[in-house]
Amino acid sequence: MNAKVGTLNPWPADLFTGSQLYDILRTTDNFTCERGRMITEFMVDNDFVLLNGRTVSDSPAQPTYENLGSSIIDLIWIDIPSLRLVNDLVVQMEPSMSDHYPVCLSISLETYTPPVKNDNPKKPQFSKIKWTNNAADPYLEQLSNLLIPADTETLATDNLQSLLHCHMYIAAEKANLVKTLGFDGNSWTTRNPWFDSSCKVAKSELRKALKKLKNDRSNNILKQDATLCKNKYREICKAKKKAHIDSIKSAFANVTAPTDFWAAVRKFSFKHSSSPDISIDSWNKFYAAISKPRVVTPSISASITNDILDAEIWFPELNSVLKSLKPGKAAGPDLLTNELFQTLTAQHTNLLIVLFNRVLNEERVPKNWAKIWLSMLHKKGAKISSMDG
Repeated sequence: MNAKVGTLNPWPADLFTGSQLYDILRTTDNFTCERGRMITEFMVDNDFVLLNGRTVSDSPAQPTYENLGSSIIDLIWIDIPSLRLVNDLVVQMEPSMSDHYPVCLSISLETYTPPVKNDNPKKPQFSKIKWTNNAADPYLEQLSNLLIPADTETLATDNLQSLLHCHMYIAAEKANLVKTLGFDGNSWTTRNPWFDSSCKVAKSELRKALKKLKNDRSNNILKQDATLCKNKYREICKAKKKAHIDSIKSAFANVTAPTDFWAAVRKFSFKHSSSPDISIDSWNKFYAAISKPRVVTPSISASITNDILDAEIWFPELNSVLKSLKPGKAAGPDLLTNELFQTLTAQHTNLLIVLFNRVLNEERVPKNWAKIWLSMLHKKGAKISSMDG
């Protein structure tokens, strides 16, 4: 509803006593249309007041719409009892594909609720090791610079595993293979993968043009420049979005096998992350309640032996297993990928053999090997009930 109210001000001045609003309405758009008169009469009859042009940051009222011309058609109304709660109203000149500017209204609440303390206000960050075709040499070089202590035979199994993991991770980090990612499932680029660097550049140019226009709203040259930048930004985003949709259609149109279909699904699926509906403590209590206590039966030594199965692991056997590992597999909580194990130095390969033989002889694995990443899949029922997990 393009209603322009112009300088209509049917509210008495004493109505604004005790509030932070001006009793005089000032505006940059003096034009009044019939729809503006109709909506003003309706609002007056229902005890509502127009806020545009009455606040510190919006007096005179600034245009909320800009294309070939400027006008104020996004009207902010408030009921009379709430006038004293209004702090300010600001028309924000932020870059977007819309011709309408966002409007921010700040109010004072009667009851103050202190914010919840957040010890880590930053977005969650996740690290991963990203292996590339050229990563072997720098990783191997950094790993060679890390010296292994001479007393590894005396280290406990957990300490032995921690030493190997520490060396491999440090070498990967120094070789620039560790990538730290901040993920926000609600971010614009996450929800719109077509929004690439060219879109970001066009958006930056529009932001600069709007910033100049904000300082001089009456400058027609700046208005034209901002309009051109907005049209350019809109056209680039439109073309990128269309190209992305066409690539999705093409990927599924050329499917000839199930593997091609699922490859297309994985490529274009939106991977979002959200906070879990059920806390980890709730899951622990749930499984503790349904799981029976483990009964440990004392082991009985058997006289049966097998020279092959009982023999210690050696270089040829380990190298054969490492070569058979598939590349590109997801790592666990330790972040160590198969490629890192396939590119060990001779010393670190020997350390891995010592660790495996220690586990074989002691029949006890390091505690870190029992840590996993577990994602619960909801099947049916309410998500807040762990019984339905």
